[in-house]
Amino acid sequence: MQKVLVVLGVVAALLLTAFVVTAILARNAERETEAALAQIAGATGAKPLVLDENDLALELESLADPLGIELRPRDRRERVADSEIPPALMTAMAEWLRTQEETSTDAITPPPAELQAWLDEHRDPIDALADRVVSGGSPRWPVDTTGAPMNHPIPNLLGHMHLFRVLTAASLDRELQGDHEHAWHLQQAAWHLTRGLFDRPETITNLIGIAGIRLQAATQRKLEPPVPAWVAEATQVRLHEQIIEAIRTEMGNTARFARGGSYLSELMATTRHQPSKSALIGEAVMSPAMRWALAENVTIALAELEALEDADPCTASRQRFDQQVRRKRGPVARFGAFVVPSLSSAITRAAVADIAVEGTSKVLAAKTARDAASGAWASSVPAIEQSRCSDARWIYAVDASGAMSLRFEGDLRQPEGFRGSKIPLEYRSKSEE
Repeated sequence: MQKVLVVLGVVAALLLTAFVVTAILARNAERETEAALAQIAGATGAKPLVLDENDLALELESLADPLGIELRPRDRRERVADSEIPPALMTAMAEWLRTQEETSTDAITPPPAELQAWLDEHRDPIDALADRVVSGGSPRWPVDTTGAPMNHPIPNLLGHMHLFRVLTAASLDRELQGDHEHAWHLQQAAWHLTRGLFDRPETITNLIGIAGIRLQAATQRKLEPPVPAWVAEATQVRLHEQIIEAIRTEMGNTARFARGGSYLSELMATTRHQPSKSALIGEAVMSPAMRWALAENVTIALAELEALEDADPCTASRQRFDQQVRRKRGPVARFGAFVVPSLSSAITRAAVADIAVEGTSKVLAAKTARDAASGAWASSVPAIEQSRCSDARWIYAVDASGAMSLRFEGDLRQPEGFRGSKIPLEYRSKSEE
């Protein structure tokens, strides 16, 4: 019996030593992560962020009701089924918009009859919402990065996508009717909604913002000048930098939360299950190892993100972020690999959107020069060939018939498995059709 007790005592001492050593190593790894975050300007994930919703967000929730769009976050969601946009109509709207996005000219085909009827019927509530968001700035729904990342509040992102589509469809409809000024006004409302998402720290909300700005870029190249002054703000956003900052911020929040060592209990609370006593004991025992693994992963990912930050969009789109992170992981980091999800698709989507926005700004510059020359396409436009991508350029040409074409020449690939609209990287004036 005495020998058994001695053996048990030795085992207990070894386990305790391993626990203490792991805890020390975990804290050292966390200090490295904190140092990496401290070196990065604007890494808001280094500290919690708590903001209430603003009055504009609350007003928009009510203004969206007549359109059958629910903008309230999950905790305040209400059913608007009586006035909800019929799924078949939303599908028809999405397909019609996709067709407009993927054409390489100013041509706008009339919307399907049922969609046209819906837009005519809802013209007043669409205008009321657009007027309010343009006059009010950007809406903000609650932000709270304290606690578990999986519990952070986010806006109603499906509602935002529906509203992006409605504002875009209405904008194209007004352009078809020759009401250019109002078409731009509706686009400004869409931009204010997008800007509100870009002001948030979550990766997913920034990705929805990028989807919105892609839709706006494809629409605005079809609109006629004069180009409003606010468009310059939208075209100056560097989307691949925007998504990198969002990812980095979220990782900072994860690293900060991981120091509390309560991942399991928080996750169980999210799924509305109470963790068992044995699970809580296991979490306490494994906490140092988990914290160490999480810190290692975040530090590796932060280094890769910093390398991508200064890259131009085309280079960023070709980076194998996931492969680089996996290659640098040691045995401990692999244990907590789930904290760094696959991010290359998000970065590539942002890069492609960057070039779509850039292309639209070039088209609008050419149109402005055309109108200044009494309707004839200028033989050249200042800086029109320059691109954010160092190894790419835009080829601008006017042929003998006076028709204009603009084409992106460079290596830019859609994300693998991407199912969204593919905005063409070329533009042709309608006289070429």
